[in-house]
Amino acid sequence: MSATVKIADIKRAVARHFEMADGTMESPERSWPIARPRQVAMCLARRLTTRSLPYIGRKFGGRDHTTVLHACRAVNRREATDPDFALVVASLQRGLIERAETPRVVAKLTAADLVWRVA
Repeated sequence: MSATVKIADIKRAVARHFEMADGTMESPERSWPIARPRQVAMCLARRLTTRSLPYIGRKFGGRDHTTVLHACRAVNRREATDPDFALVVASLQRGLIERAETPRVVAKLTAADLVWRVA
């Protein structure tokens, strides 16, 4: 993959899909409605970035690298047995890759661009 996917983008996309509030991925909360999407995001971070397990864990609230490894294994197991879940993960992954490969246009405004002219 030539484009770079950022962990922040992964967290944002997964949180949006699962209708989670900002910052929930980093929370210490372990309830299933929060833990499952966090596992998906950790797994996607491992698949789509070159970052280490400890680095990914730190980005998800200071979690240990073994937590990231467990999350990836749990997602892989569920993908193998739940086709609907596998479609959700694949859709998120595809969207993140497409978004990363799409060139971004960055507008550079100067102070002169922001001046209103009065006639």
